[in-house]
Amino acid sequence: MGRTSHCALLNIHRFRFDKDPNIRMNAAKALGEIKNPKAVEPLIVALKDENPGVREEAAKALVQIGVPAVNVLIDALKDGDADVRERATWALGAIKDSIAVKPLIALLKDKNPRVQEQAVKALIEIGKPAINLNLCSGG
Repeated sequence: MGRTSHCALLNIHRFRFDKDPNIRMNAAKALGEIKNPKAVEPLIVALKDENPGVREEAAKALVQIGVPAVNVLIDALKDGDADVRERATWALGAIKDSIAVKPLIALLKDKNPRVQEQAVKALIEIGKPAINLNLCSGG
């Protein structure tokens, strides 16, 4: 990562805590555009922001970062907040990494119907690896 990118990342981190949700949304969006794996942790925190727009931008940014975000997103599937689980599920479906298939299948039994529905959509997005794994495991 170049010096300019590193400085930009540090400056954006500061804005994550601004009182204005529009600034936090733009910070999340900028973190996604940088596509630096170091932005994954702050974006996971932003998935829990009080503002739904910030949470949405954080999920989109994690998708832009892609595979480096997958394991942390899988961990977020266990969060107590259904909205966090739903957004993490959406992001995993958009990233389409087959490593997420088993955890997404487990969400088909989530207590929240929105999370269940998003898990179905994510598995469809992942496609063939999800179907093959589910058939091979007898699921």
